[in-house]
Amino acid sequence: MSQVRQRSTTLVEPLSAEDAMLQSMEDASPAKRHLAHTTWFFEEFILRPRVKDYVSPDDRFAFLFNSYYVQAGYWCVNLMSAF
Repeated sequence: MSQVRQRSTTLVEPLSAEDAMLQSMEDASPAKRHLAHTTWFFEEFILRPRVKDYVSPDDRFAFLFNSYYVQAGYWCVNLMSAF
């Protein structure tokens, strides 16, 4: 995960904070959300099953950053795609 995170942050480094939050098209997440989603994915599918008594920094992450993994529970629907 450290290598993936380093590569991801290198890729988004040229973006301003405002650019990282923009969603340029409905089927592509903003860079900021992508970073959050990949961190949640690692936590949910790698750490949680393997680290005894693992505790998430915030249980709301599971709802906010789960895009479509039904087996992981409810997920936050991208409301912009409805428009």
